Amino acid sequence: MAGIILLRSMLSVALLAGALASLSTSAAQAQTAAGYGPLQISWEVRNRFRLFREERDFLLQAETGRGRSVLAAEQALAIQSDGRGWARNTVNRLCIDLAGRVSEPCTRDNVKESYLTPIDHPVVIRLTGPVPVGATCAWTVDDGDGPHTSTFDCAEPVNLRVRYGRTTVVTADVSSSEGSQRAFTEIAVRDIFIAGLGDSVASGEGNPDRPIALSDEGFCFRSYLGTAAAQYYRPSRAGYKGGRACEAPDTLPVWQRQSALWFNPACHRSLYSYQTRTALALAVRYPHVAVTYLPLACTGATIADGLFGSQRARDCLPSKSGGACQGTVNGQLAELREALTAAKRRQPDRKLDLVLLSVGANDIYFSGLVADVIADTATERALFRRSGVMASVDDARSAMTRRQSRSRTSCCPR
Repeated sequence: MAGIILLRSMLSVALLAGALASLSTSAAQAQTAAGYGPLQISWEVRNRFRLFREERDFLLQAETGRGRSVLAAEQALAIQSDGRGWARNTVNRLCIDLAGRVSEPCTRDNVKESYLTPIDHPVVIRLTGPVPVGATCAWTVDDGDGPHTSTFDCAEPVNLRVRYGRTTVVTADVSSSEGSQRAFTEIAVRDIFIAGLGDSVASGEGNPDRPIALSDEGFCFRSYLGTAAAQYYRPSRAGYKGGRACEAPDTLPVWQRQSALWFNPACHRSLYSYQTRTALALAVRYPHVAVTYLPLACTGATIADGLFGSQRARDCLPSKSGGACQGTVNGQLAELREALTAAKRRQPDRKLDLVLLSVGANDIYFSGLVADVIADTATERALFRRSGVMASVDDARSAMTRRQSRSRTSCCPR
Protein backbone atom coordinates (compact mmCIF):
# COMPACT_ATOMS: atom_id res chain seq x y z
CA MET A 1 0.00 0.00 0.00
CA ALA A 2 2.74 2.48 0.98
CA GLY A 3 4.65 1.72 -2.23
CA ILE A 4 1.56 2.32 -4.36
CA ILE A 5 0.84 5.61 -2.59
CA LEU A 6 4.41 6.82 -3.02
CA LEU A 7 4.36 5.80 -6.70
CA ARG A 8 1.17 7.82 -7.20
CA SER A 9 2.83 10.72 -5.42
CA MET A 10 5.87 10.61 -7.68
CA LEU A 11 3.72 10.45 -10.84
CA SER A 12 1.57 13.34 -9.65
CA VAL A 13 4.63 15.43 -8.80
CA ALA A 14 6.06 14.74 -12.26
CA LEU A 15 2.87 15.99 -13.93
CA LEU A 16 2.75 19.08 -11.75
CA ALA A 17 6.43 19.72 -12.33
CA GLY A 18 5.83 19.83 -16.07
CA ALA A 19 2.97 22.26 -15.62
CA LEU A 20 5.11 24.53 -13.44
CA ALA A 21 8.39 24.26 -15.33
CA SER A 22 7.86 27.66 -16.90
CA LEU A 23 7.46 29.18 -13.45
CA SER A 24 10.86 27.90 -12.36
CA THR A 25 12.55 28.92 -15.64
CA SER A 26 11.16 32.44 -15.72
CA ALA A 27 12.05 32.97 -12.06
CA ALA A 28 15.60 31.84 -12.70
CA GLN A 29 15.92 34.17 -15.70
CA ALA A 30 14.57 37.10 -13.70
CA GLN A 31 17.02 36.38 -10.90
CA THR A 32 19.98 36.27 -13.29
CA ALA A 33 19.02 39.58 -14.85
CA ALA A 34 18.30 41.20 -11.51
CA GLY A 35 21.76 42.08 -10.28
CA TYR A 36 24.41 44.53 -11.44
CA GLY A 37 27.67 42.64 -11.63
CA PRO A 38 28.26 39.29 -9.89
CA LEU A 39 26.17 40.00 -6.79
CA GLN A 40 22.57 38.81 -6.85
CA ILE A 41 19.61 38.59 -4.50
CA SER A 42 18.03 35.18 -3.93
CA TRP A 43 14.73 34.62 -2.13
CA GLU A 44 12.36 31.88 -1.12
CA VAL A 45 9.05 31.53 0.67
CA ARG A 46 9.37 30.29 4.24
CA ASN A 47 7.21 27.42 5.53
CA ARG A 48 5.56 27.35 2.13
CA PHE A 49 3.45 24.23 2.69
CA ARG A 50 0.79 26.20 4.50
CA LEU A 51 -0.92 23.20 6.13
CA PHE A 52 2.04 23.14 8.56
CA ARG A 53 1.76 25.61 11.44
CA GLU A 54 5.45 25.36 12.35
CA GLU A 55 8.38 25.92 10.01
CA ARG A 56 10.43 23.13 11.60
CA ASP A 57 8.05 20.57 10.05
CA PHE A 58 8.53 22.01 6.58
CA LEU A 59 12.30 22.37 6.98
CA LEU A 60 12.51 18.67 7.87
CA GLN A 61 10.81 17.84 4.56
CA ALA A 62 12.85 20.35 2.55
CA GLU A 63 16.21 19.25 3.93
CA THR A 64 15.45 15.55 3.56
CA GLY A 65 14.00 15.95 0.08
CA ARG A 66 16.93 17.94 -1.30
CA GLY A 67 18.45 15.87 -4.11
CA ARG A 68 16.18 12.88 -3.39
CA SER A 69 13.10 11.41 -5.00
CA VAL A 70 9.85 11.32 -3.01
CA LEU A 71 10.39 7.62 -2.26
CA ALA A 72 14.01 8.11 -1.19
CA ALA A 73 13.04 11.07 1.00
CA GLU A 74 10.29 9.03 2.68
CA GLN A 75 12.73 6.20 3.36
CA ALA A 76 15.26 8.63 4.84
CA LEU A 77 12.58 10.16 7.08
CA ALA A 78 11.58 6.69 8.27
CA ILE A 79 15.16 6.00 9.33
CA GLN A 80 15.43 9.36 11.10
CA SER A 81 12.28 8.64 13.12
CA ASP A 82 13.41 5.11 14.06
CA GLY A 83 10.57 3.70 12.01
CA ARG A 84 7.87 5.61 13.90
CA GLY A 85 7.16 7.99 11.00
CA TRP A 86 7.62 11.74 10.57
CA ALA A 87 3.88 12.46 10.76
CA ARG A 88 3.35 11.17 14.31
CA ASN A 89 4.16 14.60 15.80
CA THR A 90 3.39 16.83 12.82
CA VAL A 91 -0.26 15.70 12.91
CA ASN A 92 -0.81 17.85 16.01
CA ARG A 93 0.57 20.98 14.32
CA LEU A 94 -1.73 21.59 11.34
CA CYS A 95 -4.05 24.37 10.18
CA ILE A 96 -6.89 21.82 10.01
CA ASP A 97 -8.23 20.19 13.18
CA LEU A 98 -9.10 16.52 13.72
CA ALA A 99 -12.73 17.20 12.82
CA GLY A 100 -11.64 18.47 9.38
CA ARG A 101 -12.34 22.14 10.13
CA VAL A 102 -9.99 24.75 8.67
CA SER A 103 -8.55 27.03 11.34
CA GLU A 104 -9.47 30.58 10.36
CA PRO A 105 -7.27 32.32 11.21
CA CYS A 106 -4.40 29.87 11.63
CA THR A 107 -1.43 30.92 13.74
CA ARG A 108 1.63 29.94 11.73
CA ASP A 109 5.02 30.62 13.27
CA ASN A 110 3.42 33.05 15.74
CA VAL A 111 1.62 35.05 13.03
CA LYS A 112 -2.14 34.86 12.49
CA GLU A 113 -2.95 34.19 8.84
CA SER A 114 -6.09 33.46 6.89
CA TYR A 115 -5.49 29.93 5.66
CA LEU A 116 -7.64 30.01 2.52
CA THR A 117 -7.03 33.67 1.64
CA PRO A 118 -3.55 34.83 2.73
CA ILE A 119 -2.84 38.53 2.38
CA ASP A 120 0.96 38.18 2.68
CA HIS A 121 3.68 35.55 2.80
CA PRO A 122 6.90 35.24 4.80
CA VAL A 123 10.03 35.25 2.65
CA VAL A 124 13.75 35.24 3.33
CA ILE A 125 16.19 37.15 1.10
CA ARG A 126 19.95 36.72 0.83
CA LEU A 127 22.76 38.39 -1.03
CA THR A 128 24.61 35.75 -3.07
CA GLY A 129 27.79 35.71 -5.08
CA PRO A 130 31.24 37.05 -4.06
CA VAL A 131 30.02 39.06 -1.04
CA PRO A 132 32.92 41.18 0.37
CA VAL A 133 33.85 40.35 3.97
CA GLY A 134 32.34 42.88 6.38
CA ALA A 135 30.14 44.45 3.69
CA THR A 136 27.04 46.36 4.79
CA CYS A 137 23.76 46.12 2.87
CA ALA A 138 21.15 48.86 2.79
CA TRP A 139 18.03 46.91 1.88
CA THR A 140 15.17 48.83 0.25
CA VAL A 141 11.78 47.12 -0.04
CA ASP A 142 8.97 48.66 -2.09
CA ASP A 143 5.60 46.95 -2.61
CA GLY A 144 3.97 49.98 -4.22
CA ASP A 145 3.10 51.79 -1.01
CA GLY A 146 6.48 53.48 -0.73
CA PRO A 147 10.02 52.19 -0.05
CA HIS A 148 11.29 51.06 3.35
CA THR A 149 15.02 50.84 4.03
CA SER A 150 16.99 48.96 6.70
CA THR A 151 20.69 48.15 7.04
CA PHE A 152 22.26 44.80 7.94
CA ASP A 153 25.47 42.88 7.53
CA CYS A 154 25.38 41.50 3.98
CA ALA A 155 26.18 38.00 5.26
CA GLU A 156 22.92 37.88 7.22
CA PRO A 157 19.65 36.69 5.67
CA VAL A 158 16.74 39.11 5.96
CA ASN A 159 13.19 38.00 6.80
CA LEU A 160 10.18 39.99 5.65
CA ARG A 161 6.54 39.55 4.69
CA VAL A 162 5.48 40.47 1.15
CA ARG A 163 1.97 41.34 0.03
CA TYR A 164 0.15 38.58 -1.86
CA GLY A 165 -0.96 39.64 -5.35
CA ARG A 166 1.66 42.37 -5.62
CA THR A 167 5.19 42.52 -6.94
CA THR A 168 7.70 43.68 -4.34
CA VAL A 169 10.93 45.27 -5.57
CA VAL A 170 13.96 44.62 -3.34
CA THR A 171 17.24 46.51 -3.76
CA ALA A 172 20.51 45.95 -1.93
CA ASP A 173 23.10 48.77 -1.90
CA VAL A 174 26.35 47.11 -0.88
CA SER A 175 29.10 49.12 0.82
CA SER A 176 32.55 47.71 1.57
CA SER A 177 36.25 48.55 1.42
CA GLU A 178 36.11 47.41 -2.21
CA GLY A 179 33.59 50.11 -3.14
CA SER A 180 29.83 50.18 -3.73
CA GLN A 181 27.62 47.79 -5.68
CA ARG A 182 23.91 47.39 -6.21
CA ALA A 183 21.68 44.36 -6.76
CA PHE A 184 17.92 44.14 -7.10
CA THR A 185 15.17 41.62 -7.73
CA GLU A 186 11.39 41.40 -7.93
CA ILE A 187 9.45 39.15 -5.56
CA ALA A 188 6.03 37.81 -6.56
CA VAL A 189 4.75 34.83 -4.58
CA ARG A 190 2.36 32.50 -6.36
CA ASP A 191 -0.03 30.84 -3.91
CA ILE A 192 -1.29 27.57 -5.40
CA PHE A 193 -4.66 26.39 -4.06
CA ILE A 194 -4.97 22.58 -4.25
CA ALA A 195 -7.95 20.43 -3.22
CA GLY A 196 -7.72 16.67 -2.67
CA LEU A 197 -10.89 14.64 -3.33
CA GLY A 198 -11.73 10.97 -3.51
CA ASP A 199 -11.85 7.69 -1.63
CA SER A 200 -9.41 5.61 0.44
CA VAL A 201 -6.85 5.65 -2.36
CA ALA A 202 -6.76 9.42 -1.97
CA SER A 203 -7.19 9.76 1.81
CA GLY A 204 -4.24 7.58 2.81
CA GLU A 205 -6.07 4.56 4.22
CA GLY A 206 -3.69 1.99 5.71
CA ASN A 207 -1.10 4.62 6.67
CA PRO A 208 -2.24 6.41 9.86
CA ASP A 209 -0.20 9.37 11.04
CA ARG A 210 0.37 7.60 14.34
CA PRO A 211 -0.16 3.81 14.20
CA ILE A 212 -1.55 1.69 16.98
CA ALA A 213 0.95 0.63 19.64
CA LEU A 214 0.40 -3.04 20.44
CA SER A 215 0.63 -4.51 23.91
CA ASP A 216 2.68 -7.53 24.92
CA GLU A 217 0.45 -8.11 27.95
CA GLY A 218 -1.91 -10.63 26.43
CA PHE A 219 -4.58 -10.66 23.79
CA CYS A 220 -8.21 -9.72 23.47
CA PHE A 221 -10.82 -11.64 21.53
CA ARG A 222 -13.85 -11.06 19.38
CA SER A 223 -16.71 -13.39 18.56
CA TYR A 224 -18.31 -13.76 15.15
CA LEU A 225 -21.19 -15.72 13.64
CA GLY A 226 -22.88 -15.63 17.06
CA THR A 227 -21.35 -18.75 18.60
CA ALA A 228 -19.01 -19.08 21.57
CA ALA A 229 -16.69 -21.33 19.59
CA ALA A 230 -16.37 -18.84 16.76
CA GLN A 231 -13.74 -16.49 18.15
CA TYR A 232 -10.51 -15.03 16.92
CA TYR A 233 -7.75 -13.38 18.89
CA ARG A 234 -5.65 -10.32 18.26
CA PRO A 235 -3.04 -8.37 20.24
CA SER A 236 -4.35 -5.84 22.71
CA ARG A 237 -3.54 -2.15 22.38
CA ALA A 238 -0.94 -0.50 24.58
CA GLY A 239 -2.63 1.39 27.39
CA TYR A 240 -5.90 -0.51 27.09
CA LYS A 241 -7.24 -1.43 30.54
CA GLY A 242 -10.69 -2.68 29.58
CA GLY A 243 -12.15 -6.15 29.36
CA ARG A 244 -10.63 -8.90 27.30
CA ALA A 245 -13.53 -8.88 24.86
CA CYS A 246 -12.29 -6.30 22.37
CA GLU A 247 -14.72 -3.46 21.77
CA ALA A 248 -17.21 -4.70 24.35
CA PRO A 249 -19.98 -2.06 24.69
CA ASP A 250 -18.94 -1.01 28.21
CA THR A 251 -15.27 -0.55 27.29
CA LEU A 252 -15.54 0.71 23.70
CA PRO A 253 -14.54 4.34 24.57
CA VAL A 254 -11.48 3.04 26.43
CA TRP A 255 -10.55 0.90 23.43
CA GLN A 256 -11.04 3.79 20.98
CA ARG A 257 -8.73 6.09 22.93
CA GLN A 258 -5.86 3.72 22.13
CA SER A 259 -6.63 3.67 18.41
CA ALA A 260 -4.49 4.90 15.55
CA LEU A 261 -4.33 8.67 15.08
CA TRP A 262 -5.34 10.26 11.78
CA PHE A 263 -5.43 13.96 11.07
CA ASN A 264 -9.10 13.27 10.33
CA PRO A 265 -10.39 10.03 11.94
CA ALA A 266 -13.85 10.24 10.36
CA CYS A 267 -12.31 9.90 6.88
CA HIS A 268 -8.99 8.21 7.74
CA ARG A 269 -7.07 11.09 6.20
CA SER A 270 -3.33 10.76 6.55
CA LEU A 271 -0.33 13.00 5.88
CA TYR A 272 1.17 9.98 4.10
CA SER A 273 -1.53 10.03 1.40
CA TYR A 274 -0.32 10.46 -2.15
CA GLN A 275 -2.34 13.67 -2.45
CA THR A 276 -0.74 15.26 0.62
CA ARG A 277 2.72 14.09 -0.49
CA THR A 278 2.12 15.54 -3.97
CA ALA A 279 1.17 18.96 -2.61
CA LEU A 280 4.05 18.85 -0.12
CA ALA A 281 6.58 17.81 -2.78
CA LEU A 282 5.44 20.73 -4.94
CA ALA A 283 6.17 23.15 -2.10
CA VAL A 284 9.55 21.56 -1.42
CA ARG A 285 10.62 21.76 -5.05
CA TYR A 286 9.57 25.32 -5.93
CA PRO A 287 10.94 27.96 -3.52
CA HIS A 288 8.92 30.83 -5.05
CA VAL A 289 5.47 29.34 -4.46
CA ALA A 290 3.25 28.77 -1.46
CA VAL A 291 0.88 25.79 -1.40
CA THR A 292 -2.53 26.02 0.25
CA TYR A 293 -3.81 22.45 0.46
CA LEU A 294 -7.39 21.48 1.34
CA PRO A 295 -7.74 17.71 1.99
CA LEU A 296 -11.29 16.39 1.59
CA ALA A 297 -10.86 12.75 0.48
CA CYS A 298 -12.64 10.16 2.60
CA THR A 299 -12.26 6.41 2.97
CA GLY A 300 -15.35 4.57 1.76
CA ALA A 301 -16.46 7.36 -0.57
CA THR A 302 -18.35 6.57 -3.73
CA ILE A 303 -19.30 9.02 -6.45
CA ALA A 304 -22.85 9.30 -5.10
CA ASP A 305 -22.16 8.89 -1.38
CA GLY A 306 -19.01 10.77 -0.55
CA LEU A 307 -18.24 12.91 -3.57
CA PHE A 308 -21.72 14.35 -4.25
CA GLY A 309 -23.56 13.32 -1.08
CA SER A 310 -22.83 12.57 2.56
CA GLN A 311 -21.37 9.26 3.72
CA ARG A 312 -20.81 7.22 6.85
CA ALA A 313 -17.86 8.21 9.04
CA ARG A 314 -15.13 5.61 9.51
CA ASP A 315 -14.11 6.43 13.09
CA CYS A 316 -15.06 8.77 15.90
CA LEU A 317 -12.69 11.29 17.42
CA PRO A 318 -10.99 9.80 20.52
CA SER A 319 -12.88 11.13 23.53
CA LYS A 320 -12.22 10.82 27.24
CA SER A 321 -15.90 11.26 27.97
CA GLY A 322 -16.95 8.62 25.46
CA GLY A 323 -19.77 10.82 24.18
CA ALA A 324 -21.69 10.25 20.99
CA CYS A 325 -19.93 11.06 17.74
CA GLN A 326 -21.15 12.39 14.44
CA GLY A 327 -21.85 9.38 12.25
CA THR A 328 -21.83 11.07 8.84
CA VAL A 329 -19.47 13.18 6.76
CA ASN A 330 -20.64 15.91 4.39
CA GLY A 331 -20.25 15.48 0.65
CA GLN A 332 -16.82 16.56 -0.57
CA LEU A 333 -18.05 18.77 -3.40
CA ALA A 334 -20.35 20.59 -0.99
CA GLU A 335 -17.44 21.10 1.42
CA LEU A 336 -15.25 22.39 -1.42
CA ARG A 337 -18.00 24.71 -2.67
CA GLU A 338 -18.48 26.11 0.83
CA ALA A 339 -14.72 26.70 1.25
CA LEU A 340 -14.45 28.45 -2.13
CA THR A 341 -17.49 30.62 -1.42
CA ALA A 342 -16.02 31.71 1.92
CA ALA A 343 -12.66 32.41 0.26
CA LYS A 344 -14.18 34.49 -2.54
CA ARG A 345 -16.08 36.61 -0.02
CA ARG A 346 -12.75 37.71 1.43
CA GLN A 347 -10.71 37.59 -1.78
CA PRO A 348 -12.85 37.78 -4.95
CA ASP A 349 -10.03 36.73 -7.27
CA ARG A 350 -9.19 33.61 -5.24
CA LYS A 351 -9.59 30.49 -7.35
CA LEU A 352 -8.87 26.78 -7.22
CA ASP A 353 -5.70 25.93 -9.15
CA LEU A 354 -5.51 22.14 -8.99
CA VAL A 355 -7.77 19.21 -8.04
CA LEU A 356 -6.36 15.79 -7.16
CA LEU A 357 -9.06 13.12 -7.53
CA SER A 358 -9.19 9.34 -7.13
CA VAL A 359 -12.66 7.80 -6.98
CA GLY A 360 -14.62 4.86 -8.37
CA ALA A 361 -13.15 1.82 -6.60
CA ASN A 362 -16.00 1.65 -4.09
CA ASP A 363 -18.58 2.11 -6.85
CA ILE A 364 -17.55 -1.26 -8.28
CA TYR A 365 -17.33 -2.87 -4.79
CA PHE A 366 -13.57 -3.30 -5.07
CA SER A 367 -13.05 -4.64 -1.52
CA GLY A 368 -15.85 -7.14 -2.03
CA LEU A 369 -14.39 -8.30 -5.33
CA VAL A 370 -11.04 -8.88 -3.62
CA ALA A 371 -12.74 -10.74 -0.75
CA ASP A 372 -14.65 -12.86 -3.27
CA VAL A 373 -11.35 -13.98 -4.77
CA ILE A 374 -9.34 -14.62 -1.60
CA ALA A 375 -12.05 -15.87 0.81
CA ASP A 376 -12.15 -19.61 0.32
CA THR A 377 -13.59 -21.38 3.35
CA ALA A 378 -17.30 -21.41 4.12
CA THR A 379 -16.70 -19.68 7.47
CA GLU A 380 -14.76 -16.82 5.86
CA ARG A 381 -17.39 -16.31 3.20
CA ALA A 382 -20.18 -16.38 5.79
CA LEU A 383 -18.33 -13.75 7.85
CA PHE A 384 -17.82 -11.47 4.85
CA ARG A 385 -21.46 -11.82 3.83
CA ARG A 386 -22.56 -10.98 7.36
CA SER A 387 -20.45 -7.82 7.30
CA GLY A 388 -22.06 -6.83 3.99
CA VAL A 389 -18.83 -6.84 1.99
CA MET A 390 -19.55 -9.85 -0.19
CA ALA A 391 -23.29 -9.25 -0.07
CA SER A 392 -22.75 -6.06 -2.04
CA VAL A 393 -20.72 -8.02 -4.59
CA ASP A 394 -23.52 -10.56 -4.91
CA ASP A 395 -25.99 -7.72 -5.45
CA ALA A 396 -23.73 -6.14 -8.05
CA ARG A 397 -23.29 -9.47 -9.85
CA SER A 398 -27.05 -10.07 -9.86
CA ALA A 399 -27.73 -6.56 -11.16
CA MET A 400 -25.14 -7.04 -13.91
CA THR A 401 -26.69 -10.36 -14.89
CA ARG A 402 -30.14 -8.74 -15.10
CA ARG A 403 -28.79 -5.90 -17.25
CA GLN A 404 -27.07 -8.34 -19.58
CA SER A 405 -30.23 -10.39 -19.85
CA ARG A 406 -32.35 -7.34 -20.69
CA SER A 407 -29.73 -6.22 -23.20
CA ARG A 408 -29.80 -9.55 -25.03
CA THR A 409 -33.61 -9.54 -25.05
CA SER A 410 -34.07 -5.94 -26.19
CA CYS A 411 -31.24 -5.47 -28.63
CA CYS A 412 -31.30 -8.77 -30.50
CA PRO A 413 -34.88 -9.90 -31.28
CA ARG A 414 -35.21 -13.02 -33.31
